[in-house]
Amino acid sequence: MKMFRWLFLMLLFLHFPLLSRAQENLKSREEQIRFEEKQQQVRAAQEKGRKRHESIQQKKVRKRMKESLKKSRKVNENRKPFFLSRLFRRH
Repeated sequence: MKMFRWLFLMLLFLHFPLLSRAQENLKSREEQIRFEEKQQQVRAAQEKGRKRHESIQQKKVRKRMKESLKKSRKVNENRKPFFLSRLFRRH
């Protein structure tokens, strides 16, 4: 009889962490949704600021900025990974 009580209590206590994990998942999902919404607002504000900054510039400067952006993207596409990551990469 004592063994049965002990087993019952142990099983009961083992379920408590599972119940609390279910509540954490709901909270973390809600937090994740809020975080993504904030990130989207931040990105929209940055894009709006970038467009405004570009619209203020003269035509020659806008053209130079566009050429510089194209050149930097072309250079960065062909860049090797950082030497430490190449050195310690898993084969």
